[in-house]
Amino acid sequence: MRPPVDQVNLDCELLFEEEFVVVLPRTHHLSKRRFLRLEEIADEPLIIFNRSFSTGLYDKIMALYSKQGLTSHLMARHVEPHEEAGAIMIGSGKGIFLGVGAVVNRSVSGIDLVSVRLNEPEAKIELYMAWRKNEQSTAVVSLLDTARRILGRPAIGNIA
Repeated sequence: MRPPVDQVNLDCELLFEEEFVVVLPRTHHLSKRRFLRLEEIADEPLIIFNRSFSTGLYDKIMALYSKQGLTSHLMARHVEPHEEAGAIMIGSGKGIFLGVGAVVNRSVSGIDLVSVRLNEPEAKIELYMAWRKNEQSTAVVSLLDTARRILGRPAIGNIA
């Protein structure tokens, strides 16, 4: 999960950080770039995840704009590039998508989209695994250990 994590009721552990990407139509004048700066896309109509879907992600995007003294031009917050409606909006030039985990360098619903990394020092967000405090389930403990092993993280000992 992404922040905020309910650390009153949950234990959590950082898995990794996700980098922000900008999803554009392949025909966009910035689509051939290896990375983009926020100031280069600041005037573009913006499509992002709805705040009710991911509070931390939404707030992080708004903070990126605010910290640089930029104003976002929010257009939509209920679509994403993996969905047909989002792909159509982006592909038709109605807006660009800014988010994480949306690496799209292929045709979505017949619309050619590309992802370009956002090159800003703070354009990252943490991704955590979280579990109930005082977890006793061997299945949950096993899942956590497997995630650590796959990601090359050391085991933290017994959870219980």
